[in-house]
Amino acid sequence: MSQSDIALLLLDLQNEMVDPKGKVGGGGLAKIVQERGVVDTAAKVLEAARAKPLKIAHIRLGFRPDYGDALSVAPRIAKLKESGAAILGSWGTEFPEKLTPRADEMIITKQCVNPFFNTGLLSWLHKNGSSSSRLPATPTTRGSPSSCSRIAAHRPTRSGIASRSRRCCRFSAG
Repeated sequence: MSQSDIALLLLDLQNEMVDPKGKVGGGGLAKIVQERGVVDTAAKVLEAARAKPLKIAHIRLGFRPDYGDALSVAPRIAKLKESGAAILGSWGTEFPEKLTPRADEMIITKQCVNPFFNTGLLSWLHKNGSSSSRLPATPTTRGSPSSCSRIAAHRPTRSGIASRSRRCCRFSAG
């Protein structure tokens, strides 16, 4: 596998989740993000990916103000609706300064845990010739990276969770 076959996917690293002022982050997630150094680690991985250079996609959770695009009936989505979280165009769906996407990096907006469902992610990966993706730690580590990796395993792509290895910045196959 060559470097040109690999894409870095950064999931849920948005203000709403990782900042204590965010509606989700303020509920305790930002504290966990801080304790685990998630944003700093993701920034190092992002810097390494940019230096390679690899294709990069920033995947965020975001909804219309009326949540008309929220297809999931999961309790966590209901809680987001109740709090008015992750509204597109708001500060909560933007990215921390350390992780700000560059003009040549893709931004994908999802409305559920699975970043492949009802988004253009898979098409973007195919268009760019990416047969493998790396998923660094995310603030929502209870589901997104492993869920995304499992879903990707059923697509014509290979995936791995970069943060599970000390060699994450080398983007070794996993």
